[in-house]
Amino acid sequence: MLSASHAVALVRAVLTPDLLRPEWRAGWSPENPAFGHCAGASEAVYFLLGGPKAGIKAWVARDSDGRTHWWLQDARGVRIDPTADQYTSVGRTPPYERGLPGRPCGFQGQRRDPANRYGFGRKPSGPAARILQLIESAP
Repeated sequence: MLSASHAVALVRAVLTPDLLRPEWRAGWSPENPAFGHCAGASEAVYFLLGGPKAGIKAWVARDSDGRTHWWLQDARGVRIDPTADQYTSVGRTPPYERGLPGRPCGFQGQRRDPANRYGFGRKPSGPAARILQLIESAP
């Protein structure tokens, strides 16, 4: 089983602007390389850590610009945010306080997949699947 920090490092190593939809890619920059990657990166970490079987829950909130931000929390309440620096690198704070207290959410589009090799029967979204594929094919 991977540690959260190792899972985050694996995901961060493969994030590139070409993984982003055009509307998010427009805000990406070398100075802020995590921008726009929060949903796919968080979901990829979720899968790497074992998702619900590992007590991992997804959270989402809108920031002051109206954009959504995704992160995870483990069963002990420890926040796992692979892209927090998209805020902190520009002097802002991620919108954790805007998350629905006591009401984590699920990732959209998770379809049943009984053969899921990550330990629970769901299929990752397209962006998360691409990130996971890049991690698996990395040297």
